[in-house]
Amino acid sequence: MAGILLSILSVIGHILLAALKVVLIILLVLLILILLLLFTPFSYRGDVHRHGDKFYGTAGLSWLGIVLRLSACFGDGANRVELYLFGIPLLKLIRGIRGRRSGSHEVKPSEAAEKKPAAVPEENQSGTRSSRENTGEEQGKNAEGRHLPGKKKKKRFEGRHTSGGSRSRVNTIYDKIKYGLGILRSEEYKGAFDEIKRRGLKMIRHVAPKKIAGIVEFGFDDPAYTGMALGALSWILPVIPEGLCITPDFTEKKLEADVKARGRFFLIVLLKEGLGLLLNQEVKNMIRSVRRGRQRQ
Repeated sequence: MAGILLSILSVIGHILLAALKVVLIILLVLLILILLLLFTPFSYRGDVHRHGDKFYGTAGLSWLGIVLRLSACFGDGANRVELYLFGIPLLKLIRGIRGRRSGSHEVKPSEAAEKKPAAVPEENQSGTRSSRENTGEEQGKNAEGRHLPGKKKKKRFEGRHTSGGSRSRVNTIYDKIKYGLGILRSEEYKGAFDEIKRRGLKMIRHVAPKKIAGIVEFGFDDPAYTGMALGALSWILPVIPEGLCITPDFTEKKLEADVKARGRFFLIVLLKEGLGLLLNQEVKNMIRSVRRGRQRQ
């Protein structure tokens, strides 16, 4: 009896040991993957072109060469995104599987023939046609006159914003930016502003492209908006390598661009600076004050 019990316990022990080995292997693989994600660089490239109403370009992000690659192209109605894992197009593969599944549920010709309605006798065809014509005339009268109760007339251009609406939206964004800059520049949050500026510039400097070339010409309807955008860009320009020419236009609204850029970054740097920013006590106090102000409004 004792021998049987010992054999059962040994079998259970072997099973638990094997399960523990599998769990440890999985944890080790996850740890290696996390370390690789944090300490190996992500490379990116992109080119953007804007001329008049035409806007197009391409972008790409890769990690460990062919292990993981994301590519995208946009403009002229040819928007496309693809994700590659070891050279295998995952999104294209998923779309193909879904297409096969949806194709398998299509109605067969025999089933369609069975569901086809029976033919209308000739003696009733004339009556049916006349009733349809009368119905069409009544619908036309209703469309020309008042609308049927319970139905709302759909606007042809519903969802489109007028120029006045877009201008009010720009004014709202401008007010929010002005409010945020006023908070950051106040003496009460000077320490938080200095911390955000210091760590933010570190992250921008780290993510900024190592190679960039091209020109950008921009302008708004109101020269004040152009000056505000130029002031915001003055923070970023010192950390961007030479090769990009930015020209503001205070006389008209325009956006022309031809830019190509390449760079790389490490997730560990962004994670370190981001956590340091969120854990800063002065930044926490500023975020709480801003939330309270929004709730009061």
